[in-house]
Amino acid sequence: MLEITRKVNPQTSRLLPLIAWGHDKEWICLITQHCVHGELFAYLTEAPCVWGRDMCFNVSRQCAEAVYELHSLGYAHNDISLENYFVSSAEERGYIRTDGKQKLIIKLGDFAVASPLTQPRTYLTPGKKQYNAPELFHYDGDAKGYNRAAADVWALGVCIYTIFTKFQPFNEASNKCGLFRDIFNQTPEEVERALLKFVRLWKWESILSGGLIHLFSNIFVPETYRIRIGVF
Repeated sequence: MLEITRKVNPQTSRLLPLIAWGHDKEWICLITQHCVHGELFAYLTEAPCVWGRDMCFNVSRQCAEAVYELHSLGYAHNDISLENYFVSSAEERGYIRTDGKQKLIIKLGDFAVASPLTQPRTYLTPGKKQYNAPELFHYDGDAKGYNRAAADVWALGVCIYTIFTKFQPFNEASNKCGLFRDIFNQTPEEVERALLKFVRLWKWESILSGGLIHLFSNIFVPETYRIRIGVF
């Protein structure tokens, strides 16, 4: 974590900077930049109304920018979730908006299990099962490991889907979940058709546009098909 936070500019970075730290024989104390609205998951689920599309796109874009920045520094997060994004506001940072609207600022934090992208990932990290990519559930200990950047992208896709719908797409990426069974081991084209059918069933056409479905159909696919963060 210290290596990552030393490389970021607290004013412009999408990564939550570490302000100070200390330790004793039992505990390590970390002081990070304050985000007045707390976790994005709580902020989203406790919102009194459904967010508009512009708000959803703005927040999703910032979430993606944070992952792109982290990968550009050479690290995978390994535990991306709405609980590890944090929310502050432009007003909190001293910026005054003239249109009367609040601008949210999103930061990605909690780098406890982050690791260099060049380091082979031959063991599993304790990420949250709702966000874990399927290769983590089906990983058999192969010495080649799995692609941690691709696993981060899957988790980011879960975050974006949840931001727009307020529902998580999977309880976990395994056959225990109905939607996952419909798309597991399918090509992007097959996943897109399955998602379109799902969206029509739930009458979510006004929530998930064709562009978003196309994006998810290139994320919720096997690792070999999955897009990387620079393609968003």
